[in-house]
Amino acid sequence: MPYSEPEIAVLKKYRIMNPDGSLRTVDLRQPTQAGGQPPGPGPLVSPDVINRLLKADTSPDKRWLDWIFFQAGGGTAAKDATADALRQIRDRFIDERSNGWTHPQTGQYQPPVPREQAEARWVAAEPRFREVLAVCDQDAVKRLRTFGYFRDWPGNANKYSNVVDSITKYLKLYKKLLQMNKEMSREGGEQLPDKPEDIPTWERMAEIAKKVERYFASKKARTDIRQETIYDDDIITANAPLTYAAAVRFGYDLWPFSSRQGFERVLAGEPGDWRSRDEWKAAVQQRGTVIVFLTFKYPVPAWVTRREGNWELKSLEDMAIQLTKEMARGNTDDWTILDQENRSTLTVAQVKAMILAEPTRVDPQDEETPITRGGNVYADEAEAQRVADSLDRAVKAVKKWYAKFDPAKVKADVFTLD
Repeated sequence: MPYSEPEIAVLKKYRIMNPDGSLRTVDLRQPTQAGGQPPGPGPLVSPDVINRLLKADTSPDKRWLDWIFFQAGGGTAAKDATADALRQIRDRFIDERSNGWTHPQTGQYQPPVPREQAEARWVAAEPRFREVLAVCDQDAVKRLRTFGYFRDWPGNANKYSNVVDSITKYLKLYKKLLQMNKEMSREGGEQLPDKPEDIPTWERMAEIAKKVERYFASKKARTDIRQETIYDDDIITANAPLTYAAAVRFGYDLWPFSSRQGFERVLAGEPGDWRSRDEWKAAVQQRGTVIVFLTFKYPVPAWVTRREGNWELKSLEDMAIQLTKEMARGNTDDWTILDQENRSTLTVAQVKAMILAEPTRVDPQDEETPITRGGNVYADEAEAQRVADSLDRAVKAVKKWYAKFDPAKVKADVFTLD
């Protein structure tokens, strides 16, 4: 395919193309794989690889071409290795001529010369060595780890595919990167590099792309409030949060999967960091698990507890069910409930029993200090029965709903932009 002027300029700069416009050819004598045949004569870089690298720059002005081919050739690390190789060649050149050496082509012994003369010979020969090492073929790259190119895809240690993958993702997110940098500038936050000269490696570029994705995924995650209302009357509501943000909005703060602090820690933290453990994901990515919140709008029994040295009053107002396929097949009375103490020891049957026992409960005021539950929340047993019946209808509605619900609708990964 014909190349544009910017493309030709880059191909010539990196010695992939000769000054006359033809592709540079080399004779590769080392097998690509152990036991294989040497590739032999051919282009330094195959036309297929050239075209794939060129195609990766989707910018209108092709400003990333130089960066792409520099990274594909090994980048700064390979350039540093080339400088080291040249220094080693220099030292060997001077030592051999100072001590005497045998010419590898002619086999003739060359007598030693004074070191000053050997160094002078190196000064004369150095431009030729620099020219040879400027851009190496894959035989020299494998032997010396210098800057240069492999003939075929995916390149040295998948270098070509890594470079193309990173630049493709980066340029796809480039407009969002610029938007993010504007927002960071207004807020006094850290801006990410948006110019080729500021991105030293393809690994760094991949990190930048991940940070941009994470930034916008975090913004969306905070407003992604999706849930399904399963049951609702004047006493109780049963709903299933479908996203982490919905769990935080409608859940109870002490439950790990609906903790506001935990939510923000996940959004701000680094993936894989144990300190940013995603409790929501851990809770719902188990096959078939769905969290259902039961929220009372009507007075319910309370109890006194102590947490972190402080006395607290807890109630049945907020409850959660981590519903699994196994639970759904059983009796709803046997379902375990997560309460406001983050305990999962109560069953639905026990919760109903607490409600039904409330009208006749004796207020143990003397035993509860410094806070008490207060008087009975229900005037009579009929009122308590009405509340218990509402709970019973709610959990049975949940069971019926779950039989038709697809757990895949629950978004486990807060950073998935869907």
